[in-house]
Amino acid sequence: MTLDPVWITAIAGSVGACSLLVIIWQVKANHDKSRREKALDILEQWDKIRTPNAFRYEQLMFSLSSPDVEKIEKGQSIEINKELAEKHLPDLQENKDGKYIIPVHMVLEIRSTLLTLLNTIENVALAYKHQVADREILDDAYYHILIEKDFLRKCGDFMEHFGAGAWPSVTELPKLMKPPKSRSKTA
Repeated sequence: MTLDPVWITAIAGSVGACSLLVIIWQVKANHDKSRREKALDILEQWDKIRTPNAFRYEQLMFSLSSPDVEKIEKGQSIEINKELAEKHLPDLQENKDGKYIIPVHMVLEIRSTLLTLLNTIENVALAYKHQVADREILDDAYYHILIEKDFLRKCGDFMEHFGAGAWPSVTELPKLMKPPKSRSKTA
């Protein structure tokens, strides 16, 4: 029994089409996996910089006046009140005049930590904006702290002193991010 060449061509075409569909599905699956892995890499980077000192410095920055934030930007010492010192810089000692002065070396450490934090948030924002990383994972991980807890708005004064253009994607992030699906279902 011989097969008709038309049937052979039809079968070969069908096999080729099925193979192409499998390849397309695999490429999409690999792309989605890469985006999820990138999101997890970003989360790991965030976790590395979120040290106890980083948290205290953030909270201190949120409590400072605009002129004091400007002093951080310029790397100048800052006088703070006892309450702020005890709450955010427990190792800071009262000087002989009864004042709490954040010395230049500590101001520079605070500035460096805050800049690293904002640069990391810029990386999150860029990955989100250009869909390099999985948006659903980023929404789950960052929406609460950056948007709901108003973190980005609170960083605004610090960002302004360094030049708002230094983190362009950070300023767009509140418009882009969406509440995580797991939270929006219960809300």
